[in-house]
Amino acid sequence: MIHALVDLITKNNCQIEDDVLLIEHRINNLADFLDFLRQLNSIQGLLESELLEDELKEGDLISLELSIASLSQFGVYTQSLYFFNNHRYSLPENNVFLYDEGCYIDQASFYENYKAFVNLVAVLESMAKYSYLKVDDKYAFIGREDRYILVPLIFSLEDIVALSMSKLGCLNQFLNVMRDSEVQEKKHIFLNELIDFLSQVEEATRLITFVNKIDDFLSKAGAAFSFYLSDFKFNKLKLEIDSKLLEFNQKIQGVINDSQNKLIAIPAAFVLGLTSFDYQNTQSIKNLVILISLFVFTLLLQIFISNQKTALLFIEQNIKFYKDSFGANLASGIKDRFVDVDKEFKKQKERLFITNALLWFAFISSAAFYLCQLFDTVYPSFLIIFYLLFFLGRYMCIFYVYDGRTRHRNS
Repeated sequence: MIHALVDLITKNNCQIEDDVLLIEHRINNLADFLDFLRQLNSIQGLLESELLEDELKEGDLISLELSIASLSQFGVYTQSLYFFNNHRYSLPENNVFLYDEGCYIDQASFYENYKAFVNLVAVLESMAKYSYLKVDDKYAFIGREDRYILVPLIFSLEDIVALSMSKLGCLNQFLNVMRDSEVQEKKHIFLNELIDFLSQVEEATRLITFVNKIDDFLSKAGAAFSFYLSDFKFNKLKLEIDSKLLEFNQKIQGVINDSQNKLIAIPAAFVLGLTSFDYQNTQSIKNLVILISLFVFTLLLQIFISNQKTALLFIEQNIKFYKDSFGANLASGIKDRFVDVDKEFKKQKERLFITNALLWFAFISSAAFYLCQLFDTVYPSFLIIFYLLFFLGRYMCIFYVYDGRTRHRNS
């Protein structure tokens, strides 16, 4: 029916008088017009004046008086304001024709603005803890745990028409965020910012003020969300680095912990060896075998310590590679956390050095003690001790200094 009424209105001269829409229509096809007239007469209250079918003929120019109130029942509104009063908070489900706009509602100049306002009210109602209708106006209580505010959901057709394209874009951007179920954190931040924003506005104008300053609101809310993201990423990175630091610390400490049982054997072996010497017969084969056994024992422990040192250097390279993977983007607060790992690495390296030095010191002391007993003199023993200490120092220099330079060149 609405299409027939719209066709009648748009193809003829019309004017509004009081509550009646006057339409001047020329009858071109009498049979078709009579069928249409009967449809109009069947609708109670639509025709204000009755036309007698017997008096009508083709070519006549007649005047149809249609009730404006009855036309609205079929979705025909002579003024956009009438339509707005009937559909302020909900989009029409059926076609609507606006006489003053000369088009259907979805082609009206203000339709996108109107739709944005209706969707805004729907979103605010969905966020509200409680909403109610008073007379013809809606109200919503929007809040969080520490604050609730009353937002009158009141706006006019003039507010809709006055909405600029830029603000419409910002308003739709806000609506997209609040209707997106996959960005709960962003919705929560925007809600908090909305409450803070509206709490500073006079209660009666909160909705319109929000729409008029939507660009300012989006700027603040966007900044708050960006800060949240950066803080979240920083905490995530911090958690990852803390996990890595714990892993590196455990590996570094494991170098010594794994070798504790073997290193405890150093003093035990030398004490056992020294107590097993035959001091009555210093030139016996038994003493020589014990000394050679202590030397072999020392070499085996030296190989083990060298392996532990290699493992320690491998861990150091992993730490350096992990730090270099961040480049210059690693925050100083997080970079400082690697200081403790570096200190622990240095301590473990020093412990290996001390262990290595004590190992050879124990063997050299045992050998010197045996030689003193063998030659039964003091001078040769001091000479031997000095000579052995010289080779010990030379070995330690090769073991640590040369290895360190090689590692530096490789890095």
